[in-house]
Amino acid sequence: MRKFFALLSALSLLIVTLSGCNSISEANPATDFEYGFSREGGISIREYIGSDKTVVIPSKIDGQAVTIIAGGAFVGTSIESLVIPDSVKFVVARAFYGCDQLKTVDFGDGIIEIQEEAFRECTALESIILPKNLETIGEGAFYGCTSATEIYIPKTLTNWKNGDLSTFFNCTALETLTIEDGLSVLGGDGSFSWASSLKNLVIPASVKRIGDGAFHGAAALESVTFLGDAPQVTEN
Repeated sequence: MRKFFALLSALSLLIVTLSGCNSISEANPATDFEYGFSREGGISIREYIGSDKTVVIPSKIDGQAVTIIAGGAFVGTSIESLVIPDSVKFVVARAFYGCDQLKTVDFGDGIIEIQEEAFRECTALESIILPKNLETIGEGAFYGCTSATEIYIPKTLTNWKNGDLSTFFNCTALETLTIEDGLSVLGGDGSFSWASSLKNLVIPASVKRIGDGAFHGAAALESVTFLGDAPQVTEN
C-alpha cells in the first residue's frame, strides 16, 4: 500500500511538473504586441508592449500567420528568454538591438533570413543556435554578443552579407563553433574576429571557402582540423 501511495505521489508530481512546462511554452497574447499586415503576407510584429521576461511569439494572430519580426520591435525591452515560432521567416534589421538581458533564443525552423544588427549587443546571450533552414545572415547580426559560448552554423547558410560590421565580431566567450556538414562558405570578412576563447576548430569537407580574416584575433586558437582539403580563403 505504501508503494502504491508513493507511486501515486510521484505521478501527481510529474503531472504538476508537466503542467508547469506547458504553461511556460504557452504563447503570449496578441495584446502584448503592436502588429499589422506585412507586404510579403502574414502578420508583422512591430513592437513588444508586454511586461513578461519570457516571451513566446504566437504563430498566428487574428487567424493569420506571424511571418516577420520588424526592425526595432524589441529594442529597449528587458526580456530574458525568447521563443520564435516556425511561422516566422524574417527577423528584420535591429529587431533586438541592445537587448542586454536576453539570455536564450529558441529560433523557429522557418526563419530564412536574419538581417543586419538584428541581435547586436545582446551581451547576455548564452548561445547562438541558428535555425536549420537559415539562408541569409546580415552584417553585424550578432555583433558584440560577448557571453555566447556556443555558435551553431547550419548547412543552408549560403549568403553572408558583408559590410563594415562582422557577423559575430567580438564574441569573446565563444568556445564551441559547430559547422554542419554541407556548408560551402564559412563566414564573410572577419566574421568570427576576436573570438578570443576559441581553442579548437573542425571544418567539414564541404567548406570550400572561408571569408577573409574570418578568425582574425582568435588568439587562443590551438588547432584547426580540416576534414577535407584546406578551403580557399578569400573575400566574398
